[in-house]
Amino acid sequence: MLVTKFKMKYGNKASLNKYIDNEVQKFLANDRLTEANLKGLDSKIGREAENRDKKSAILGDMRSQRSQSAYSQKSAAPSVRSRGGLSAAALSQLN
Repeated sequence: MLVTKFKMKYGNKASLNKYIDNEVQKFLANDRLTEANLKGLDSKIGREAENRDKKSAILGDMRSQRSQSAYSQKSAAPSVRSRGGLSAAALSQLN
């Protein structure tokens, strides 16, 4: 019952499910079932969920930046060399 409540509260995410299962099992084996202890367990699971969400967001941002960087390198303007190696002055003399 505790496991289900925490999963509902913090989202039924695969990455967090095993952590919740383990923490609730440790709690039931080692701590007394009091309101203060339950609040402590809730805080602990909440901090872990927040840390994992932050980590996921950071990794997503890094992936996004990498893909944007790769796109901007491919779409950059052609260099002077790719236009025949002529400088702007030499091009204007041709006209």
